[in-house]
Amino acid sequence: MPTLKPRAPLLVLAVSVILYLVVFITLVFWKYNHFYYDNLDLAIFNNVFYNTLHGNWFAASIHSPSYLGDHFSPLIILLLPFYAFAPRPETLLVFQTLIISATAFPIYYVTRMLVGADKKWLACGIALLWIVNPSVHNMNFFEFELTPFAVFFLFWTVYGYLKENTHLFVAASLLALAAREDVAFILFCMGLVAWIQKKKPFWIWYPLVAATAYALLAFLTIQYFAPAGSYKFLIYYGWLGGTTVPGITFSFIRHPLLVLQHLVNIKNIEFVLGITFPFFFLVIVPSAFWLLLLPPALQVMLSAQGGSALILNTHYAGFFLFGLFLVFIQRMRALDAGKLPKRFSAYIPTKKLWYLLIAGASVYAALTYGSVVPAVRAWRDERQSDVKRTFVSQVPASAPVAATFELLPAFSSRQSVYSFHYAMIGKNQFAQSDYDLPADTQFLAIDWQDILKAEMHFKDHYNFGPFAAEVPERLQKILDSFSIIDASGSLMLMHRTPDASYTAPLTLTDKTIPQQNAADPILNEAAPLDGGSLLTWSLPANHDNKDHYYLEITTEFRTFLIPFGYGRTTPATWDDATTLSMPIYLSDDEYEITITLYRWTKGFLKLGELKNLTIESDAEIVDSQVISRDIP
Repeated sequence: MPTLKPRAPLLVLAVSVILYLVVFITLVFWKYNHFYYDNLDLAIFNNVFYNTLHGNWFAASIHSPSYLGDHFSPLIILLLPFYAFAPRPETLLVFQTLIISATAFPIYYVTRMLVGADKKWLACGIALLWIVNPSVHNMNFFEFELTPFAVFFLFWTVYGYLKENTHLFVAASLLALAAREDVAFILFCMGLVAWIQKKKPFWIWYPLVAATAYALLAFLTIQYFAPAGSYKFLIYYGWLGGTTVPGITFSFIRHPLLVLQHLVNIKNIEFVLGITFPFFFLVIVPSAFWLLLLPPALQVMLSAQGGSALILNTHYAGFFLFGLFLVFIQRMRALDAGKLPKRFSAYIPTKKLWYLLIAGASVYAALTYGSVVPAVRAWRDERQSDVKRTFVSQVPASAPVAATFELLPAFSSRQSVYSFHYAMIGKNQFAQSDYDLPADTQFLAIDWQDILKAEMHFKDHYNFGPFAAEVPERLQKILDSFSIIDASGSLMLMHRTPDASYTAPLTLTDKTIPQQNAADPILNEAAPLDGGSLLTWSLPANHDNKDHYYLEITTEFRTFLIPFGYGRTTPATWDDATTLSMPIYLSDDEYEITITLYRWTKGFLKLGELKNLTIESDAEIVDSQVISRDIP
């Protein structure tokens, strides 16, 4: 009777992968249903998949006209038949979770090739470290990206290389290339690895030639489709001058000390420590596989942003993990053979203790800078999700919509969806050219908290900063063509009508009016919403034109933020006014309201624990009022 014992490690791995799938599909669905996906990429990809499915290949309305102007990713076509079963953002999130979890299997087989086919439990343990790794969790919990697909196929490429299976090697490498154009640099380095390891000519020349040819095809295609006629992400590397590859390269050569200073800084050290800690730092070993880390390291660390904890929280960590796992596997081969790290052998004298420390480091890292714990903590948070879903349901499925960050994914299964923040600043990505709200836009779906985020992002931004002062006027001009059809809290749904004007009252006056709600909400079922509860607030005394303000409104059920005057007025426009009247939109069962006025001068966006945009600013409280509405 056949025994399960030889298959036990693989069965343990399979059960663990299934458990990972259950947990992370639950988490990403929760995140999506609570509108935490606000970094654009999920919305962009879903819109591209949707348009391609309907015959408009690679069309992108957020970064128009074609996704091929951003990245060369023909893998989208191969995924399309599966997407067609349920063309919506959640499908892409399931795809991503499946491919990330399934990556444990090629790691298992690669480990057996490197440490010995009989080392099944060691291979299982190393593969389990993949699904425990915090950067894997963060990559899964961030936006939808094609990087995880590339990493999955790269591991199979290495397995084909180690097994000397040419068919698997070629097929897996081509699929990896199809995910993103920058995979070509990693495949090129595979050829260098083969050269160092003195492999036969095919294993050296195929990756070198295939990577070079594919890179030429990919970057020429991107250049053709890019509105600016060039690879726009070169802007990340022009911090020393230059806008082309030769120009940027020359600027780096001219300023070696500045480049060295850029590479050796606290942010890069923080990143290196963060990504190697789950391996308990056991990746310091001579290995040809270090060459596979060279492309992502240069790509990230030579950029203006450089390496930082941000990389640990996004898909950019994927290519680092690919190389690090290969190096780590080789170190585990030595450890399994009894070659303990000499400097620590007196303190950690057995390999079992080393295994325990590695497992402990991975679990500790997952709990401290992974995504599971923050999601559990935020599980019951109220984010006006019901209101957002109601707004989404009110918009016809084919109507062109411009939406703010958090609402974009929910509207992305349509031909035309636009990011409202580009319209309010009047510039597209990286401020490379002018941007006006497309004329076919029929609906605006606005969360004013996202508008506040955009204002802080724009104010001192190196690309958008020069245009930030124009935002209030541009906002007013856009909103004048739309009428409110629904509003609640920080959320507003608007529809373009022929002779519309922004009907919500906003007035500056030199008359002193008590700070109180002046009227009950005006809700007319047969007509657009007219006003809400009119809040009249004394303008801050001794204000500076550089100051900006926002309101934090807390009721029995929710807390939300609104730019003071809905972003359409600033201290520079106040003149001699002493009060501002503006509407707030509350439900009938919200009676006790705390309204706090904040002043800020500097602010920026950062990636929060849930891999969503959060505000970091110097905001300080100016005033706070508690208002009680009459109970009918």
